[in-house]
Amino acid sequence: MPLAHEQQQDALEKSVAFLQKRDGIDKVLKIIRYAAKLACVSVLKDSDSDFAMQLRSFESSVGVTRKALKLGKWLADADKLRKLGRHQRLWALELVANGGEVVYLFLEQVQWLIKAGLVAKRFWPRVIKVSAWAEVVGYCGSVLLSGLHILTSHQTEAALAARLRRTTSATLIEGVAHQSSMDVDEKEAKQMQEQLVELRFKRKLKQLSLLQDFADAAIAINDIRDGRGRLSSPMLLSLLGLFSAAVSAHKNWPR
Repeated sequence: MPLAHEQQQDALEKSVAFLQKRDGIDKVLKIIRYAAKLACVSVLKDSDSDFAMQLRSFESSVGVTRKALKLGKWLADADKLRKLGRHQRLWALELVANGGEVVYLFLEQVQWLIKAGLVAKRFWPRVIKVSAWAEVVGYCGSVLLSGLHILTSHQTEAALAARLRRTTSATLIEGVAHQSSMDVDEKEAKQMQEQLVELRFKRKLKQLSLLQDFADAAIAINDIRDGRGRLSSPMLLSLLGLFSAAVSAHKNWPR
């Protein structure tokens, strides 16, 4: 019983920490929105019931709430751009990824103002199109960056694993005659094992981010094509959005 209580408390503390962050609230709203959207385009697709209409209205309201929640978020990416120097490795890809994100997040605020009635609705189609293009450009840079980081991670892991094998072999060969040296080697081996675990965890997050970028890019491309083409299926778009939301929540969940 005490153990179960401690686990519940731990989960509760993590939930509190997760929902204290703007990103945490945003990801929960994203899951709720796309889950509602999936229900609207599948189970309730042909329904005109009060519940179906309420759920469609709720899904739309959550979407507007998410846009309002992103108020000022573009400034973080703008700050990254300001600090980006040409001497930095992969600066061009960082410029593309963060530049696209800045434009997209800024225009999300404009969309919110249009929905709120402060900006004329005639700007809506143009803002949506420019925002989607900026999003796709940003994802192109992000996908390439993630791919390069994953490749580098594999190379680093191979080098670290080889070093760990050499250290372990040397410890076994030395035997008990050099106990102090063995203690140092064992400590070093433990540190390398921890580094390998951390490296694999970060690579897993990068791989998930890569898949998430593809999913979000598909949704943005649908906006560019005005809902035409192979990626226009409401069911597919809802599933992609729900997948992206789940990945985002997983990445932001406290460890």
